[in-house]
Amino acid sequence: MIFSYDPLTVQSELIYTKKEKEEKINFEYIESASQYHINFCCSFFFIINTNFIKEKNFINICILGGGTNVLSNIIKSIFYDYYLHFDIIEIDETVHKFYSLFFDEQMKINEKYITNYLINDAYDYIQNFDKAQFYDIIFLDMNNSQNSYIQINDCKIHITCPHVKFLNKEIISSIKKILKENGILVINLLTRDIKARTYVYQLFKTLFVSVINISSSNKEINDVIVCSSEVITEERISTFHIGLMEMIKKNYDKWFLNFDFKNFIHNVKIV
Repeated sequence: MIFSYDPLTVQSELIYTKKEKEEKINFEYIESASQYHINFCCSFFFIINTNFIKEKNFINICILGGGTNVLSNIIKSIFYDYYLHFDIIEIDETVHKFYSLFFDEQMKINEKYITNYLINDAYDYIQNFDKAQFYDIIFLDMNNSQNSYIQINDCKIHITCPHVKFLNKEIISSIKKILKENGILVINLLTRDIKARTYVYQLFKTLFVSVINISSSNKEINDVIVCSSEVITEERISTFHIGLMEMIKKNYDKWFLNFDFKNFIHNVKIV
């Protein structure tokens, strides 16, 4: 799926299979995952541990810019043993119409998954959300319109993602209030402009205690930014690596086929 105002940027893509004479289309979420979706999934290891499964704790997830539901289905496919609560926020009714194409009936009846797909303005949703310290993870994956810019030293610079409305202290303060103490904000940063990239990192460094950069290991230009109100040390990064490695060992048949662990570890850096 692409947007007409930015046809060179792929929002999501999927490999699918369809048996002859059958109407049902099967989407291969794990095989189709883009690099930044993979990095989104890896960010879970900053917050999860085995107690989430043993104690049946739900991981509360908010996706700002839910699109066609691809990301949530990738997460469900990877973390199939975990209890997952999704609030997926999407403003575009046209995009919502495609939601049913990627709707898995088996996922619907799974008691481990709660999925709320809400047509709403993400900015308004955050400002009006009344449950403090509710979310474990908030994903910010909203593209800008064609004429959206950030102002840097009297220069207007276009940035594809995140949406410019979320590049201000007021809305980020609201996000921090609804994140748990150990919760994380995970951002898809998409821009070819070095000044814009630097501006975004500096902004979030002033608003969070810790900021982690996960750069793509292939030709994608997306960076994934992980923001936390807790101190993330090199030791915690090592724990993050170990948790990820254990997950891959135990669930290698459910993990991403194109995942290069060594390369990924090299691309995780404290900003």
